Amino acid sequence: MAAVCDLDINLTSEDLAGHFVNHHDDRFLNEIALGLKELEASEMADIFLAAWSVLKPQLAEIRKMNWKDASLSDYFKESGIHAQRDPLNERARKICGSMGRLGLAEYWILYARKYPEPCLDPS
Repeated sequence: MAAVCDLDINLTSEDLAGHFVNHHDDRFLNEIALGLKELEASEMADIFLAAWSVLKPQLAEIRKMNWKDASLSDYFKESGIHAQRDPLNERARKICGSMGRLGLAEYWILYARKYPEPCLDPS
């Protein structure tokens, strides 16, 4: 669930695509999806998984490119990722905005109040 914090930061500073470009480990990305589900952030988990499916076929190529010579934004437009990514970003930002100033961290608070025992004694 802690991995969700990193997603929240990336949504604030970049977008969903930037998050996947910056994170290269499928195990870490899977932990984010599982964390969102555990926190009962079902809609955000669906958005995250949809964005991952859009970007996954291109990630190896994206991560190899020299972005000093090319624009990642231009690549997203030319490859069609832009058109698929933008509606997902909009939905994700709407959710974050509805959560208040804490963004996705609000899910942690709701989870802790609903399930205090595992938060206090995870054993």
